[in-house]
Amino acid sequence: MKKINRLLDKTTSFSHALGKITGVLGIAIMLVVTYETVVRYIFNSPSLWAWTIVRFLFAILSLSGIAYACTVGGHLRMEVLYVHLSKKTKKVLNWISFICFLIFAGVLLWQFTVMGIDSLMAKTMTTTAFRIPVYPLKLFLPVLVLWFLVQGIVNFIRKGDTICDVEKEEN
Repeated sequence: MKKINRLLDKTTSFSHALGKITGVLGIAIMLVVTYETVVRYIFNSPSLWAWTIVRFLFAILSLSGIAYACTVGGHLRMEVLYVHLSKKTKKVLNWISFICFLIFAGVLLWQFTVMGIDSLMAKTMTTTAFRIPVYPLKLFLPVLVLWFLVQGIVNFIRKGDTICDVEKEEN
């Protein structure tokens, strides 16, 4: 059991580190957008690369941010309703939510993987004047979704919301 707890702790620690990196990406996006705004409107000389880079960084920021929010419990729950439910109902709803989460993350992982492999095979490039390969980003997105999936499973295990617990409480 100690090894499992250690693995869960390492997973959570990595997610916290990923969250800090995600914060830096947010600052990088802000700086690139500020730069683009200044050169476009003050110097009347828009860059070729800024919006492409911002789109790439935002995709990474969004998916890594989701995994971090999952780690720190930053997602919303209808507390107004949830707090008034019995323990058994809460556990059943947690299981239903977990199954929905697995389906959502599984489909996202599957589709992003297919998209990444297709992009790699086609050696997809951006369609802007700033032509850079898109496939490295599209291959990285499934990795972030996989991390989101792993972190969701870790959170569920830590909660310990199993149907067996509900049956034990009733006896």
